[in-house]
Amino acid sequence: MNKITKTSRALSMAFFFVCGLYPLMHLYAALEYLPSLMSWTLLPSEQLSHFSTLHQSLIIALSYTPVVFTVIICFQLGQLFRLYEKAKFFEQDNIGRIHCIGKYMLIGQVIQCLLYEPLMMWILTYTQPVGHRLVMFSFGTASLSTLVTGVIIIVASWIATEAHQLKTEVQLTI
Repeated sequence: MNKITKTSRALSMAFFFVCGLYPLMHLYAALEYLPSLMSWTLLPSEQLSHFSTLHQSLIIALSYTPVVFTVIICFQLGQLFRLYEKAKFFEQDNIGRIHCIGKYMLIGQVIQCLLYEPLMMWILTYTQPVGHRLVMFSFGTASLSTLVTGVIIIVASWIATEAHQLKTEVQLTI
């Protein structure tokens, strides 16, 4: 049990650390490397100088979409491992956190595929003349993997809910 407590404490602290550090690292990278990152887009280099501060701010703000879901998932994982640290393994609170993790994985991936990527491409090509602006949807192996993992986690939480209910019924039986 001591090994579980120590490992859970370390993982909980690590996930909470990621919750605080990841958005700051993302902001630093966006502010420091935005011009060089934008040169990798489909835009010619002379078009890059036409991005206003507002336009660049929109790009940075939109780029936080995946970050928000990552932070939410890491926070839920930190809370889950904090419960494990207290030797609470099959409690309703744990099951709820596991369900939230799966739900946010699904929602985050759907938003990334259907909204984030098309909007980001449109914002990046907005300064192009009409007819040269792009909206691109993409769905690949990584997207499918995240969706399947989210579904599996949600199903596992349903199974854990049933197990918790059976455990409660057994405890009430004389």
